[in-house]
Amino acid sequence: EIGTGPQTTSHDFFHRSQRSYFNTTVFFYPNKTKYVDWVSRALNHNAEFAINVIRQLAAFGWFNFKQISFFADCGPHFRNAEMLYYLFHELSETHDVNLNFFCEKHGKSICDSHFSYVSDWLNRITDRVFLRSTEQTVKELNECIKSNSIGKLPSEILDAEVYEFEYLSAAVHKTLHVKNIKTYLSFKKDMGEPLMGRVLSTSQAGNNWIP
Repeated sequence: EIGTGPQTTSHDFFHRSQRSYFNTTVFFYPNKTKYVDWVSRALNHNAEFAINVIRQLAAFGWFNFKQISFFADCGPHFRNAEMLYYLFHELSETHDVNLNFFCEKHGKSICDSHFSYVSDWLNRITDRVFLRSTEQTVKELNECIKSNSIGKLPSEILDAEVYEFEYLSAAVHKTLHVKNIKTYLSFKKDMGEPLMGRVLSTSQAGNNWIP
């Protein structure tokens, strides 16, 4: 929320503006975790928002994976034809891609745990400075992480970065339609291979993929 600080006037209170805070948690095999967070003016949490976050994530130099497995909740901004097109028509040209959905009301504990730290950081920041812009918020959060100013944190939490995120809405939205998409909890497409899906999203389920 922009327009908050240690001393807030009534004018400030009634002119606060909301921001989206989006977390992507990246697991590197075998045991490294990296948090990449995004602060944006865009409040419409739709497929285009999520796709553009992944596009910016994929543009980082360290994002040089041959195989990528995405895990997401079943929210409509993830489970839709636009996301399937981006992952399995665009990103799959250069990567083997898996997309897995958690069962409803499951799977967000890692992100929620991270958000608890972010909330604490923001409370401590606004105790001493007045946040007037997205750019300032991002700068203060990154300084807070680097200085570990809220005390001793787990080492993986300190491998975190925050970025300002904006995008232009596309004139044409490309889609890949899968019949009964909600039936499937997992999709995969290796480079040069057809899209496959299965009902379960666990690697222990065997090779019961459906083309």
